[in-house]
Order: sequence, then structure tokens, then C-alpha cells
Amino acid sequence: MNILFIVFARKEVLGGAKRALKMAPYLSDYSNVTIAINESEENKNRLAGIKNINSVFVERTGLFEYRKQLGRVIERKNPDIIYTNHLNTRTLFLNNKSFRIVEHAELFSQSEDMSYLQRLKYLMYEWTSIFISDGMLIANKNLEYIYKKRSDIVSKNMCFKYLPYGSSAHINQNKKKDNINDKLHTVLYFGSLSRDCGFTNIIDSIITLNRNSDKKITLEFCGSGKVEEKLKSYVSNRQAKGVVRFNGFIEESLVSEYLNSADVLLCPLQYKNRDKFRFPSKLPMYMNTGKPVVTCKLREVVDCLGDKGFYYEPGDVRSLCEAIGDALEYGNVEYDESNVQRYSWENISREFYKWVKKCLESEVSVNVRN
Repeated sequence: MNILFIVFARKEVLGGAKRALKMAPYLSDYSNVTIAINESEENKNRLAGIKNINSVFVERTGLFEYRKQLGRVIERKNPDIIYTNHLNTRTLFLNNKSFRIVEHAELFSQSEDMSYLQRLKYLMYEWTSIFISDGMLIANKNLEYIYKKRSDIVSKNMCFKYLPYGSSAHINQNKKKDNINDKLHTVLYFGSLSRDCGFTNIIDSIITLNRNSDKKITLEFCGSGKVEEKLKSYVSNRQAKGVVRFNGFIEESLVSEYLNSADVLLCPLQYKNRDKFRFPSKLPMYMNTGKPVVTCKLREVVDCLGDKGFYYEPGDVRSLCEAIGDALEYGNVEYDESNVQRYSWENISREFYKWVKKCLESEVSVNVRN
């Protein structure tokens, strides 16, 4: 089987781009894998570490030239499966010989963070993806329901697969930090600062916890984005520079070191469409460390963490203080081993391969090839 991943990845690898890059080494045991990715030094370094795959770097040119480049790659590789993690005018290609899979990680047309025109643009892309694809890979059950309903409306026969994101091998157990009896603690957020996920409430909760206990708790933000400067100003105004640190973007090789140094890991969410229709890809990685995770009770989160999570109500600083405080007192968590394995990239790659193999044998694939 020949699989072509068309991947868009910038400095930070998010969503479907991460899935393609993490699954590729495992899928190479079963099939011939090619990754076509936008040309950059970061991406060249990423792919250099992946063995037994074919790499194609696509220049960021004008629309038509970019599409021509992709067309030449498709013609040369003649893939059985074409997967893309990002749908826009550069990837709205038609290929009658390949089974086309589009991944959807969020429902951008329903995001409260976007303007009406932006949402309208994404709504067009979302509906177009139904007509030009043969299969959909979806990381959120609510999102899967939406796309199945949409495909029924237009009577489109498609293959669907719910498949969450995963995590790499276990963090070294000997490096786990257990500071239940210590007075120095680190609460860490790892991820993008491109939008506000209740970060000011998190800062307020850390200030409150430091004020009301004899513990010294440090909050660390590992990530970058457009709200970073706003948060720094907020910290300065609250005179909390001593307890909040901004570490910026963290290279992938250093991620484990930062996670191991923390006592509690944060996955802030809100009861809004932007979070209801996505899967927080950091959760399996967090779970692999054996550290307590403070987050909110959304469907995908509870499926992943179950009763091992420390949950709070979004916008409620008191609830957040209690969740962080309970997590600090609890210490390291013994997550269910079968659940950890379920969210491993090895298992997810195996599930993906079984699904695409079934897709190629389906009536949908027969119609595509005819």
C-alpha cells in the first residue's frame, strides 16, 4: 500500500500534522509512506529523524504553482491513499485513482474566536471536503457526528474513522518527581498561547494558592502566541513575576525534561464550541508522565482521563484553586495501563492502517477507482 501524507506544519506541529509525522514510522512497517511537507529548516530537521519514509519538500509559492507541485508529487508517487491535514484552496485537488482522506481536528465554522467572514470561509471548506474526499479521519466524537449528518444530507457515501491523538513512548519512570512533602511545586502549561483559554484565571488561582498556604507554587507557561504579551502585562500588574514564568516555545527534544520537572500539568478548556469539537492533543502526552492533570469535564477529556483527572469549572477561580490544590496533594497518578496503550502512537497507527485497508476494499473505494 502506498500512502501519501500532505502535511502543513510550521514552527509548532499541531493536530493532523503531528498525527502524520508520528504515525509515519509505524506505518512504514506495513506500507510505503511518503510525506509531502512545506519546505523549511524546521521541517527538514523533523523528517531527518524519521526512518524508512520518503520525503518531499514543497516550496511555498503562488497558488497555481503550489498545486502543480502537489500534482507532480501525486503523479510520480501514484498513491493508494492521499491524506491531508489541512483543507484550503491549495489542497482542493481531485484525483480519481487515489482514495482521498481529509482530517478534521476542529469545527472552525462554529468557533467563537473567529469573525463571521472567517467562519463562512471555513464553512465552505468543511462542506467542500465532503464532496472531494472519500474518507474522513476525525479526532472528536461530537465532530464525527456533525460530519456524518452533513454527509447524509448530501447523500454522500463515505468512510469515517474516529481516532484520537496519541503519545510517544513512556516517560522514564525513574525521572518522575513526587513532591508531596516538599514545599516547592511547579504547575505547568504546555501548548499554544494563540488564544485565551482562561489563562488569567489560572494566574489568579496560583496567586491565591501561594497566599493561602505555606507552599511555594510556580506557574510555568511553555509556549508562545499572540496573547503572551497580554499575559505578561497581567502578571506585572498583579505583581506576580516571582511566581509566573514564560519559557516561550520549547523544542521537542526538551519537552520531556520540562514535563518531568512539573508537579501538576494544566489543560485549560472552556465549554465553548472551539473546545467541544476538538481533542486536546496534549492529554495523552500528559498521561504518559504519570503526573496529575487539571482540566475540564469535556467528553473527550473524560474518555481519556476518566476519574483520574482533576476537574474544574471554567471561569471559576475557586474551583480551579481546589483542583490544583487537590492535584498537588495527590501527587503522581497511576493511569490505567490499557488506556495509556490505547493512546499510544503505535496503537493509533495500527488502527489507522486497519481502517484504510478496509476502506480500499469498500464500495466507496470501488466507486473511486471506477
